[in-house]
Amino acid sequence: MEPQEEALRQKATKAFFDAIEHLPDALQPTNNEENPLNAPLPSHKAPKKPAIQQKSFDIHDLEEAAADIEQYINALHPELSESMD
Repeated sequence: MEPQEEALRQKATKAFFDAIEHLPDALQPTNNEENPLNAPLPSHKAPKKPAIQQKSFDIHDLEEAAADIEQYINALHPELSESMD
């Protein structure tokens, strides 16, 4: 390694370790800044959701839903429906 490169590398190493040494001071909040970790959380109440009514269904409804899904898939991928015939 050339002397100039070695000197540059040494300066960079020194600057790096100086920065690491001063890092804790830089991370401390000043008197003018608020520490966001100590700030109170905003209070809000979640809106109440209306109760969802369960709809009963029978096997016919399930068969219709399955047929609709099959029709949709066949429309997206017609090559799949041809291979099943």
